[in-house]
Amino acid sequence: MRNADPFSDLIRSIEENLQRGEDWIPPNDGRPGRPLPGRPSRWWWLLVIPFIFLLLFNSFIGFLTNWTWHASLGFESILWTRLLASLGLFAAGFGLTWLFLAINYWIVRRIEPFGLNSTPVEVLADVTGMKISTVALAVFTFFSFLMGLTTASEWPQLLLFLNQSNFGVVDPVFGRDISFYVFTLPVLEMVRGWFQAVLIATILMVVVVSGIGWRGWRASTGLLLHLGILGALFLGLLALGYQLDAAQLVYSGRGAVFGAGYTDVNAQLPAYNLLTIVTLVAAVLLVITAYMRRAWRAIVVVLLIWVGVTVIAGSLYPSFVQRFQVSPNELSLERPFIENNIRFTRLAYDLTDIEMRSYDASQQLTPDALLAEPATVRNVRLWDYRPLLETYNQVQALRQYYAFNDVDVDRYIIDGERRQVMVAARAGG
Repeated sequence: MRNADPFSDLIRSIEENLQRGEDWIPPNDGRPGRPLPGRPSRWWWLLVIPFIFLLLFNSFIGFLTNWTWHASLGFESILWTRLLASLGLFAAGFGLTWLFLAINYWIVRRIEPFGLNSTPVEVLADVTGMKISTVALAVFTFFSFLMGLTTASEWPQLLLFLNQSNFGVVDPVFGRDISFYVFTLPVLEMVRGWFQAVLIATILMVVVVSGIGWRGWRASTGLLLHLGILGALFLGLLALGYQLDAAQLVYSGRGAVFGAGYTDVNAQLPAYNLLTIVTLVAAVLLVITAYMRRAWRAIVVVLLIWVGVTVIAGSLYPSFVQRFQVSPNELSLERPFIENNIRFTRLAYDLTDIEMRSYDASQQLTPDALLAEPATVRNVRLWDYRPLLETYNQVQALRQYYAFNDVDVDRYIIDGERRQVMVAARAGG
């Protein structure tokens, strides 16, 4: 029996097919064919679905509890107002974040369509059996979901902002109504923080999708302009942040009293204004430099100036003024700001209509004077609350869920007589 010759069989098969005028079909050598790649397994859904169920289960139980409690008090409208405000903020934070990322992704893919070729992102897409765009959308959705949750937690401030009213009192530093600092300023801080986080994520996404770092560091003019615009927006947010920090000076605790002091108004505020101007100039130069692909030295110089102004004018100069100018002559320089603090403290506590009286306290205290005021003498504070507080906590030491945090000295009418008492509330630990 002759040994099978694969080469002779191949030649014979070709000749037979050519004689019959048919297309040649390779003979089957008896070996099993290579299986075609099937659809990727969806086993990972078995891990994701229980996690989503547990996450939503706790939220659902908490909502039912709150709904039952509010309904028992007849305040369902309060719960729905809170819920709708939270959901509205979540939808806005999620939708705007996702839309901003998707638009920038679409732009960078048009500028650099092959930026992700032969990169770990492409390998990840091949392993999961998904398209690169599907992977990107999944990442956008996850990040947008986190930003939506962060934004939704600010629902109390949103409701305060939407239902604000003027206080009718203007601050002496910026000339704004006090309601701006209570209702509007926190919302501006929230929006700036959200947009800043989204911009940072977008810049990182553009760098990754464009292939910078994967396939070298050369970039086209379109990509540089895209990154330049995003960088300019980021610098614009920094400039806005400086102005918000300037408004926050009304809460400063640097001076002799709480609120804007001499150093804040005469050193820190000009520094913030200067930083705002320098940052805006740097933002404009960044876009121009990216478009022209030249004048990089100008933007580097401006950025160095910005860093110098931040360190010197934003930190060192105010500290120098406070240490060497204000501290040696604090009463004279801080007097107007102390007066503002006193005036606004009285306004806050509705103590503007105080009747001032002078009392002559130069007379000598005599035994007859003490006997003439027995009620006052009996209520002179002689007790020390500190040992009583320790005693209370020691007595209750066996009950770990009880604790006394403070002892207050007060006076009450007991049996028709005004008497001094010490009151301590027992709190659950």
